[in-house]
Amino acid sequence: MPDRFKTLALRLTALTISEPVEILKDLPMDGQGEESITIAGNEILLEKMYTENGNTYLTISTEENVLLEKVYLLIDEKQVSLERTIPGEIEKHPDGRLIYRRTLEFKETGNKVSLMVKRISYQRSYDKLISIPIEN
Repeated sequence: MPDRFKTLALRLTALTISEPVEILKDLPMDGQGEESITIAGNEILLEKMYTENGNTYLTISTEENVLLEKVYLLIDEKQVSLERTIPGEIEKHPDGRLIYRRTLEFKETGNKVSLMVKRISYQRSYDKLISIPIEN
């Protein structure tokens, strides 16, 4: 192995991006019609919303590496924090993408509901070779 190198090369394949967003989306109370929204170039499928035992649930699907952060429901003008995420399944799309379905649980119910998202994290693919000259 040589004692001296002239260049150090790094290959960047992907990078996780976390960015603030301001999303407010009214949700229909019947909750059964699928709808999609795009946040920072990422499609979020809002599959269904329902209430049960005094809680509101929203089932969503995204690509596997997309994470919604700082998620709230605005229920009758009151901001309600996400209580927990109920894991679902990962499904392989015909185009090779992995889609992750999960259900968000909020500890309130009401008549008027909107989804509020304040941050999103996702993976951006790159295929870049970075060469760094080394001085000896």
